[in-house]
Amino acid sequence: AVVDVLAKKLHAAIAEQSLGSTHVPAAHGFTAQVVGALHPEGVFVVDRARGNLVVVDAKTQSVVATVAVGPEPGTIALSPTGETAYVTLISAAEVAVVDMERHQVAARISVEPNPYAIAITDDGDADDYDEQIFITHLLAFPRPGAAEASDNSRFGHVTIIDPKTNSVTNQITLQPDIHGFPNLLTGVAVTESHAW
Repeated sequence: AVVDVLAKKLHAAIAEQSLGSTHVPAAHGFTAQVVGALHPEGVFVVDRARGNLVVVDAKTQSVVATVAVGPEPGTIALSPTGETAYVTLISAAEVAVVDMERHQVAARISVEPNPYAIAITDDGDADDYDEQIFITHLLAFPRPGAAEASDNSRFGHVTIIDPKTNSVTNQITLQPDIHGFPNLLTGVAVTESHAW
C-alpha cells in the first residue's frame, strides 16, 4: 500500500513537472517504473512514455532533474558508487549511459533488440569500471533451422557489458528446455558468481 501511494504521488509530480501548468491525470498516457536505487539525490523513475529518466527528491517528492535518454526506456541500474546510471532503451536496442553528476547521457551502447532488465555486479571496491553489466532481452530470438511455433523454436539472450569500455563483451544463450524456450525475460539479479 505504501508503494502504491508513493507511486501515485511520483506519477503526479512527474506529470506536473513534464507538462508545465497543464494538469493531466497521472494515469493518462503515463507509464513509469519506480526504481528503488539508493543515491544521495533520491529516487529514480523511468518515464517510458516521454523517454526520460527522472530524479525525484525522496523527502520533498519533487522532481529535481529530468534526463532525456531515448525511446521507450525499460529499466535502470546504478553503478555501485552511484556515479553512473544505465538505462535500457527497448525501441532503440541501446543502453544509455547517464552521468549522474551532470544529468546527461554520456554514451550509448548498441545491443541486440529489446534490451530490458539490467543489473550490475558490485565487488565492494570504489572502482565502477571493474564490474559487469548484465542485460536481458525481453523477447526470445529465432533459432536457425527450427520450426516456428514449436517449443524449441527460439532462445533467450543475456548480454554482458564492460563499463570501462562501454562495449559488449559476451552473450549468454539460454536454450529451450523441457518447458519451452525462455521468453519475456523481465528481470535479472546478480550475485558474486551467478546471474539469475
